[in-house]
Amino acid sequence: HPRRARESRPSIESRETAVNIQPTLFAATLMFSPINSSGVVHAGEASPSGIITSVATSATFSTRDMSPGAQVIASLLTLPPGGRVEIPKSERGMWTHLALVVHGSAILLGGLSPGCRFFRANGVQDTALSEIIANPGDGFACKHSLSELWGGAHLLENRGTEIYESAKLDIGGPWAEGMVNVGMEYDKVVGSLNKPMGIDVELYAGAEADILKAGAMTITIRQVTMPPDTRIAEIDRYPTLRMVTDGKLDWGILPPGSDPRQTPKFMFTKERLGQILWRHQAADSQIVLSNSADKPARYLEWVVTPASGASP
Repeated sequence: HPRRARESRPSIESRETAVNIQPTLFAATLMFSPINSSGVVHAGEASPSGIITSVATSATFSTRDMSPGAQVIASLLTLPPGGRVEIPKSERGMWTHLALVVHGSAILLGGLSPGCRFFRANGVQDTALSEIIANPGDGFACKHSLSELWGGAHLLENRGTEIYESAKLDIGGPWAEGMVNVGMEYDKVVGSLNKPMGIDVELYAGAEADILKAGAMTITIRQVTMPPDTRIAEIDRYPTLRMVTDGKLDWGILPPGSDPRQTPKFMFTKERLGQILWRHQAADSQIVLSNSADKPARYLEWVVTPASGASP
């Protein structure tokens, strides 16, 4: 049996089968520059093993105005019932943003910033609304250049009875005076959560070179639920960050050339808010994710790749 950072149930390798998450269910085109591709939403989609992608979104952004040395920051943000977050005006907005609502609902007052689009789970886009109600599966895609103003202040308010949760990925940099860190605004609200994770700039450099050379990048955010005794083996060639949001998740790395049905020599266990960082393994190394507990495990996944069809 593999050695674990924490003890868990015995290996269930003989009952596990490596699976891939299935293709998307719905697609909607985001045809505004500099975001040129599609927003994609999964809704309760299950693989043959019972692994479910409950919500997901994806958008493709031009990288022509991006410089090397960008920062990659993924965040889980929550807002309790009655909570309000005021997002002040930013003098300089240059980051690429993609956000996905994963639970609850909230109202955004003040309309969208320049360079932003809001799209619903069914793919319908809203661009000029002064009041937006965001529900699970809905998303925001934004791209700001250094010369663009963020716009006026915005207010996000949870008027419901459940916690509002959103997953966000920001790519850009370097940080400059006058920019707004939205997560810090959440920190000011009692009962809220701002849980960020990132990739070291030097570690990201190799993948970033491919992404910039391609001329466009695709960002994907998804929420995955793994029932007990299920397993996934995947190759993370490009930046992939994961965070456990419910239950326990075991993970480990298989070296190049391994059978994906094998169990890694070392397995580690992550619980709620535990992070699985991207380590840029060899091209054909595989990360194995498994749920050896007796309850479902749920995690968020953020992925950045060169745009499809644009080979670096």
